[in-house]
Amino acid sequence: MTLSLTNRTALITGASAGLGRHFAGVLAAAGAPVALAARRREGPGATAAGIEAAGGRGRAGPRAAPRRPPPPPDARRRRGGWPGGGRR
Repeated sequence: MTLSLTNRTALITGASAGLGRHFAGVLAAAGAPVALAARRREGPGATAAGIEAAGGRGRAGPRAAPRRPPPPPDARRRRGGWPGGGRR
């Protein structure tokens, strides 16, 4: 059985590196236009350029949601310590 994804758009998150970049290429090779997003600004553009160079259709979209900032250092103390009431 052959799977054709021609004209079935795929949205890939984490497209700047690793598995996201790999599967963006796999889906583009299967004929799907791919929309790419990641937290890093430059990553999806490079992935899209690679897909376009290989004859596929890829477009880098807006940046995915940024990481949440870490809590302030005294956050555990303000919430009453560690879960279970003990201190670590």
